[in-house]
Amino acid sequence: METLLSHGAKLELTDLNGETPLFEPIRSTIKDQDKRIQALQLLLKAGADRQHRNDKRKTPLDLVDRLREEIKMTFIDLLTTTK
Repeated sequence: METLLSHGAKLELTDLNGETPLFEPIRSTIKDQDKRIQALQLLLKAGADRQHRNDKRKTPLDLVDRLREEIKMTFIDLLTTTK
């Protein structure tokens, strides 16, 4: 991710569901929670739009409710405080 971002990867390109890369760490099924957290942090620090709404009018923060409790609060904290 760092390499892609350093070479100008677009943070706001959308997929067929209208989701940007910021949605991916939230939706990911990767079991390594630290990698998901690192990906979210990297995207947020690079300036990803945390208010972007997908085709169902949901923001990344709206999707956090589906996560397990042990990671849910970390993601909420990152999405609401990281600059």
